[in-house]
Amino acid sequence: MQIVSRRPDSGVSFAVVVALIALLALPAVSAQAQVRLGILGGANFSALEDVTAGESLVELDNATGYHIGAFLDIGFGAFGIRPAVYYLDAGPLFDGADFLDRDDFNLVYVSVPVDLRYSLGVGPIKPYILAGPELRILASAQDAPDELQDQLSDLVMNGGVGLGVEISIPGVGLTLYPQIRYSFSLSEWLDRSYEIEGVSITTDDGQKPNMWLLSLGVGF
Repeated sequence: MQIVSRRPDSGVSFAVVVALIALLALPAVSAQAQVRLGILGGANFSALEDVTAGESLVELDNATGYHIGAFLDIGFGAFGIRPAVYYLDAGPLFDGADFLDRDDFNLVYVSVPVDLRYSLGVGPIKPYILAGPELRILASAQDAPDELQDQLSDLVMNGGVGLGVEISIPGVGLTLYPQIRYSFSLSEWLDRSYEIEGVSITTDDGQKPNMWLLSLGVGF
């Protein structure tokens, strides 16, 4: 089985450059900032758009997966930068696709978001908002049909917006970050029309791997 890379568009290239610049700048700015290293994990929920298989409309089921990884929270007063990297199991995105030999496979990504954060308020409990680009690298589609693997991009650029709460726990030096984040597609990850086992598959706007992520982070 082989995953064929597709050339990223200009929007992906620009977002990648922005993310790399932000990551390279971290050592220079961290000396003047409050830096916390943390771990995070949680569940993610998504659903692909319906597709037309031949002349039949196929409704794909909702998919539930999980994510786990690490992050840096670099604060400058109310503002901050939060780069992260985590393992993202997107779940059975094609569940219900009767045009496939099997539909119970999961797509797995390495996800690298770089968010800007703005805290609302002061004290031990501070709500915050965040937004930024997210690079996803396809790590595994091992059990997917060969023809579908040939269509999947192994590099996807998403954007994300979210809400969370920073909760400082006195006496133990820990900070909790419960949050919800919506990740939306900025690049094509699958052609709008393709063929699997002689069946023509089409979508109106293209299938997009948009996703809600519920996470709990712990900063040290």
